[in-house]
Amino acid sequence: MSVYATIQRDMVTALKNKASLEVSTLRGLKAAIQKGAIDSKSSVDDDQRAFVVIKQEGKKREDSITAYASAGRTDLADKETAELQIIKKYQPAQLSEAEVKAVIQPLVENAMDKNFGALMKQAMQELQGKADGKIVSTVLKQLLAVIVISFTGWFLSLTPGLAQVNTSYDLILGD
Repeated sequence: MSVYATIQRDMVTALKNKASLEVSTLRGLKAAIQKGAIDSKSSVDDDQRAFVVIKQEGKKREDSITAYASAGRTDLADKETAELQIIKKYQPAQLSEAEVKAVIQPLVENAMDKNFGALMKQAMQELQGKADGKIVSTVLKQLLAVIVISFTGWFLSLTPGLAQVNTSYDLILGD
């Protein structure tokens, strides 16, 4: 059963139970999936596209929660939080930081160019919909920092005097 069909079924159940918040949230989610399907010229039963739309809708709610909380509108923030909890039921399970690291580490080790942008693009293609971009970015930065530090340490071990050369401008100026 596709995610769209599951949302449809749960919306009918919520209508029968007269759960107005759940009905309105699911209607909005269903409409967003339909719009995404029309825009991408795909079927509403395409789960990959549906997960992208669901993630976008969840992100909208998170942004609204922070905006309402900073404005002191706890009533609206609570409503958005309840909607976010409903939406999260339909999001795929996200990978943990350790699982993301296990996927990204071979990409970093096998890459000829240690360019963050290129590696991030590869990692997001590999983990599309499975992990949050912030977590992927953090893990990738950590892995690249380890490589830079280990390379710097290796280089300085080959040239031990290099770290002491030109530490003072007096040597350069001749004073």
